Amino acid sequence: MNDAPTERESESPWARLRRRKVVQWGLAYAAAAWTLLQVIEYFGETYAWPPAIRQIAALALPLCLLFVLVVAWYHGDKGEQKVSRPEVAILAVLVLGVGATVWNYVSRLDERAWEPADGLANIRHVVPKDAASVAVLPFVNMSADPEQEYFSDGLSEEILNDLAAIPGLYVPARTSSFQFKGRAGDVAEFAALLGVAAILEGSVRKSGNRVRITAQLVNAKDGYHLWSQTFDRELTDIFAIQEEISHAIADALKVKLTAKQKLAVARTPPTESLDAYEEYLLGRYKLNKRGQKDIRESLLHFEKAIALDPKFAMAYADLAVAVKMGQRSEWDRLPGDVYRQRWTEEPRSLVERALALDPNRPEVLAAAGYVDFKEGWADWKKALLERALDYLDRSLALWPNSGEALTWKQVTLFALSRYEEAARVTKEAAKRDPLNFIPVGNYADYLYSMGRTSEAAAVVERLRALRPTVAQDIAVRGEMEAGDRAKAVRLALEGTNLNQEDRVVYGFGGDLDQLATLLASLDLRDEVFGAEAFAEAFGKFGWWRGHMAFYECREALALMEKEEESKAELWDYVLPMSCAGDYGELFEWVKKESADPRPLWVVDFSGASFPGWDGILLLIADAARRTGHEADAKIYRDVADRMISGKARAGYRNFFQQAMLFAYDGRDDEAVQKLIATIPYQNYWRAAAAIPLLSPLTKRPEYQEAMKKERAVLDRQRAEVLEMLCGPNPVSKTYKPAPATCAKRTIP
Repeated sequence: MNDAPTERESESPWARLRRRKVVQWGLAYAAAAWTLLQVIEYFGETYAWPPAIRQIAALALPLCLLFVLVVAWYHGDKGEQKVSRPEVAILAVLVLGVGATVWNYVSRLDERAWEPADGLANIRHVVPKDAASVAVLPFVNMSADPEQEYFSDGLSEEILNDLAAIPGLYVPARTSSFQFKGRAGDVAEFAALLGVAAILEGSVRKSGNRVRITAQLVNAKDGYHLWSQTFDRELTDIFAIQEEISHAIADALKVKLTAKQKLAVARTPPTESLDAYEEYLLGRYKLNKRGQKDIRESLLHFEKAIALDPKFAMAYADLAVAVKMGQRSEWDRLPGDVYRQRWTEEPRSLVERALALDPNRPEVLAAAGYVDFKEGWADWKKALLERALDYLDRSLALWPNSGEALTWKQVTLFALSRYEEAARVTKEAAKRDPLNFIPVGNYADYLYSMGRTSEAAAVVERLRALRPTVAQDIAVRGEMEAGDRAKAVRLALEGTNLNQEDRVVYGFGGDLDQLATLLASLDLRDEVFGAEAFAEAFGKFGWWRGHMAFYECREALALMEKEEESKAELWDYVLPMSCAGDYGELFEWVKKESADPRPLWVVDFSGASFPGWDGILLLIADAARRTGHEADAKIYRDVADRMISGKARAGYRNFFQQAMLFAYDGRDDEAVQKLIATIPYQNYWRAAAAIPLLSPLTKRPEYQEAMKKERAVLDRQRAEVLEMLCGPNPVSKTYKPAPATCAKRTIP
């Protein structure tokens, strides 16, 4: 008998798997699955498919791999069904690898975008099951004097900050927790919205020099008290009470701190003067409202706090923030402006004083970061922006729940062209502060800029409950980016029906700049230059803006020189000078205003001014090259390239700026394809025809064909808009269309 092993029996397990084509089938399937995922991703972004489609595909395809491997094994050799132990081990590793990948994916689905019903499920912080978490609701003012509300609010905020400094304890930001102020409701509902397992609530009764504080920690699942206590103390003990409450909460939530950690998170009293502290709390109470009048009034309280205690670092820090926030051009024309009359000291000196007094307090570090960011952005100083980032990182290491500091960090990263990091921080800020309209609005804007329209729309729906006018403005921008101009106009007109007192105005006319752009894209010139709302806005901010909506550059430049009160920023001149063909004058003017072009490396106002600062840099580069300044042109071109390419890598849909870069580099075929992709959006088709860098490409047959199709869309959208403005049921109750506009409406 021949006991020698057969050729097949002597094969290695790996060779047998290959002979049975398990390896080949597996690799082929993996390649096909990856290709399919890319196709789904492309069409999902292009046509705004629900994110669940992409997620289900990403979940199903790895699972199907198991089925493919089994079929491959039995199909490979029907005459041999026996499986050796090594082969079982190899298949088990493959199965476990795929299983681990699927499990990892499933475990993160709560953080991904499943078209949430409440609009914020895709950004809410997902706290690990074994992690402690608590939200601090504003304590109720039980004092006889309702004006003492500032004290109960301030006490709640200080306890929240103490808790947030404890390692291993997740605490949502103040702005989100305070959304529930004065609201009766189910603790479980509040906890679910904030993403926490427990709620701290209480009351404060202040009378003379005594204070009674009642606090209770409630389990969100069953409503039972985990801890409760009443403190009857002298006001002089207020800081000790705050620390005692925070440590009691940590113990109740089973957060164990070492002696070293307790020492690290201990917060020294910010001041020894109770009077100064009360003035400071009044200032914070006003500043936190973020309204124009409130910010101005907060200055007076911070000043009084400093007068009572010249060593009060937090009062200096918040005064610096309030002064910097008050430096808005749209507020400068207010009659009897208390801000200008009461305070002239520079925020820089205030924040330096705060740092000298208390250099490691997170609130002081955050204020220093904010001031550096604002000045670095305004003056194009990269070193200031980098220092701002350092201050903010140091603050967040001690104060991780601060949605405010995270938002400032996000815009600082964006100004430094660190787009991928900025995107991550944008989402983190919205997680940490899910009921604050600023980080939530920033996140919605970010999703729109990525082309993730359906996800952004869900976030905007939640934003409506927080700040309706902000939600409306962002929704208008989103529809402009999505290509539905008629819907964007409807949203802009509906926005005029809202209470305008809580509007946050960034630049010219709030939502009117967006409406002017939309009407110009639909050739409704009579409306832009004839409606009362635009007449009022242009009269205040400059009629040149109306001409720039239509890219009438010569007319705009003439008015910019003539209208002394136009409030045109220095770099507002670049676009009209470029499209007017004043290249020599443009380059000489830029060199005069910025002798060293390198400060522009850190500038990026993308979204704030069209075509964005990366596009503005290319216009300057184009002017420099046309006038023979090749070395300068290369500097501007390379900076713009870094910005544009960085955004593209981060996933931003900045096709128009990409088209400008390709056109500048002579890559016309690529440029025209990018340009065609922008035609349905905003007013890009008009911009492309006006900007000399791009206008030759608009004569190309493929672009002309695309525009021919778009004209039919524009005609339909224009008819819809005319019906909104002039029909029997106008969308806006307050906006009055120009008579000349309605005269052109064709009644079916």
